Amino acid sequence: FAAAAGNGTVIIPAGVFTVSAATVVQSNTSVCLIGTLFIQNACNQPLFQIARSINIWFYGGGTLDLNGANQTSVNAYGMSLFNCSNVLIENISVINAYYFGISPTACTNVLIRNVTVNAFYVGVGLYATGLGFAGSGGVPSTNCWIEDCHIYNTHDVAISFYNGSVDCGARGNYINNCSYGISILTDTLGNPNSNGVLIESNTIIESTAAAISTLVSAPASGVHHNIVIRGNNVHDNPGNGLFLTS
Repeated sequence: FAAAAGNGTVIIPAGVFTVSAATVVQSNTSVCLIGTLFIQNACNQPLFQIARSINIWFYGGGTLDLNGANQTSVNAYGMSLFNCSNVLIENISVINAYYFGISPTACTNVLIRNVTVNAFYVGVGLYATGLGFAGSGGVPSTNCWIEDCHIYNTHDVAISFYNGSVDCGARGNYINNCSYGISILTDTLGNPNSNGVLIESNTIIESTAAAISTLVSAPASGVHHNIVIRGNNVHDNPGNGLFLTS
């Protein structure tokens, strides 16, 4: 996709297109995804690799098929974003995830909205995860939000705030049949705990481990701060409704 070099618009038309390596997206790029991108067997790379970029927009109603049953690496993301800012991802679907559907790390000003994730895949590895923000190297993700998304059938977490999220949140999402619904977790030494996370007006059904959870585990230490959980609809969960430890 030539326009992924930056300062342009990539249009992926209707149809199914097999991808054999990660597409790098640079600053000031819009990606209009209308068709389906299918990651080939044993590709074990993200469909989109985005690092140190600004002003990125994904839209269009299309689908990322991650072909999870035929991947073996936790690098098999739908989108991997690192140290990016001003990112909008909306109105697309991610299916058959082996690991994260979309994972921004150490990013600022990211909004993921009206995205559907249906992991489907449960097999060797059992990593299937939905949407997650993360910190890295002591740098948190800041002002990152997940709103009005639908997430189904993840073996792990539907929405995660991992190793440091500041002024972030999840609002108005629908989560069904996921091991953990929404989780705030720090478990790596040197990364900050989360501060100022809002979990509001989400519907979480049939979580087998916990609908909403917070945790700081070794070798990390300390506590999360200013976590607000309100107005959520949690029901029919075989596991815990709330699991709050720090």
